[in-house]
Amino acid sequence: MRRATGCGARRPPCAWWTRWTSWPGRAGPARAAAAVEELAAGLGDADAPKAQALRRQGQAVLARDEAVLAEVCAELGRLGFRYDEATALARLGGWRASAELLEQALRAFDELGAARDVARVCRVFRGLGLPLPYPWRGGRRSYGSQLSPREHEVAALAAAGKSNREIATRLFLSQRTVESHVARVLRKLGGRSRRDLEDLLGPRP
Repeated sequence: MRRATGCGARRPPCAWWTRWTSWPGRAGPARAAAAVEELAAGLGDADAPKAQALRRQGQAVLARDEAVLAEVCAELGRLGFRYDEATALARLGGWRASAELLEQALRAFDELGAARDVARVCRVFRGLGLPLPYPWRGGRRSYGSQLSPREHEVAALAAAGKSNREIATRLFLSQRTVESHVARVLRKLGGRSRRDLEDLLGPRP
């Protein structure tokens, strides 16, 4: 097996082509198909793991083969090519309308500083009618059934026997706000009264 450098012997436009595999480019699928064919011909059986993975990625995209694309995602991840893995995840997430896969791609692009790709994934979320994850949707984070940091603070003080007035003074909150926090904590943890909080919160360090 020969070893190739770069993306293959003929050096096809891999940077452009890699982006196409996740984002339909202006040139359309005809140019992409030609690029994949050129890459495959140039590579042959060369020992070029990334280029071979990108070849498989392009072929999977053209054939809309989810199973192969999922394998390529895993392979690119093992090889440590995070950007290419994220582009494959974004494509697969779009095909499957999977918020989980799209969020993985979104967070990877964000960590890599790929702002344009972050914007593209956000558009995919919106186009599919999927809610954007925090912080890209804007506003404050929703903690769902988990306690927020402030709720943890209030709950810990209440469990220690502090009154609403004492908690409000200590945390610079109104008593009404403290009452609301305590009520939400009890609802989330399944408690009936603040006397249950110590057991519900568990041992404190």
